[in-house]
Order: sequence, then structure tokens, then C-alpha cells
Amino acid sequence: MFTDEQILNAVILGLRQRGVEVLSTPDAGRDGLADKSHLIFARENGYVLLTQDRDFLTLAATMTDHFGTLYVPQSTSIGDIIRGVLLVTGVLTDDEMKGRVEYI
Repeated sequence: MFTDEQILNAVILGLRQRGVEVLSTPDAGRDGLADKSHLIFARENGYVLLTQDRDFLTLAATMTDHFGTLYVPQSTSIGDIIRGVLLVTGVLTDDEMKGRVEYI
């Protein structure tokens, strides 16, 4: 999973503690790059993108060959984000996530 810049470190750490492989935007050295660049990076590297940026909803709809996008509204608590990601990744296979946008 690849996270955009808006995902808090607490979410990233919580997911990692629960066994989810997570690459954050800072870890990848991609801070400050355009949203489309992040989605392309996720696609090229086989990552589902976790985001709280509504702009990715439009991008994911126009660039449907991505590995999946998980969108989380800004007001969602850290615990709810972690639980939602675990639920989606536990229910949907990698193949089922391709080209999809799931809302948490």
C-alpha cells in the first residue's frame, strides 16, 4: 500500500503494526509531487493507494488501470481508518482491487 501525503504517521504505524506493508510518500521521497504522479507511481509499483485527497477520486476514475484506491474522508478517526483498511484488504483480493475505488 502506498499512502499520499495526507495520511498521518499514526495510521501508517498502526497499519504496519498489524502486518500491512505500507510505503508512505515521504519514505518514497515523493513529497510535494503532483497527485497524478503519485497515482502513476502506485500503479507502476503495484500499490493500492490510500488517500484522504478527493482529487484522487477523479484521477482514479480517468486512469482505471491502477491497482486500487482507498479513499478516506478527512474527518475519519485514526482507528476507523486502520479498521477500514484491514477490512477492505481482508475481503478483496489484489485482483479485485484493480481499477476500483473503495470508500472507508
